Amino acid sequence: MSDAYPHLLAPLDLGFTTLKNRILMGSMHTGLEDIGNSHQRLAAFYAGIFIMGGIQLPFFPVWLKAKGLDPQMIGLVLAAPIVARLIAVP
Repeated sequence: MSDAYPHLLAPLDLGFTTLKNRILMGSMHTGLEDIGNSHQRLAAFYAGIFIMGGIQLPFFPVWLKAKGLDPQMIGLVLAAPIVARLIAVP
């Protein structure tokens, strides 16, 4: 890894602050990152997001079918967020 990404673990000076390395993931603005020793709460937050996504993704088309949508409309509904991201994010 060090050969392919030689600066990945090096400090990064942004002018107003210096990051320890270049590995970064935002906290989705939960406010939990500002509270001391909030690691367990922040971990529970992300676990909830991933668990709900894991439950919703496989069963959302089944729920849409139960609501009376045909397969073509279900495909459009499932594709809409992807298309919106493609349009909104350059």
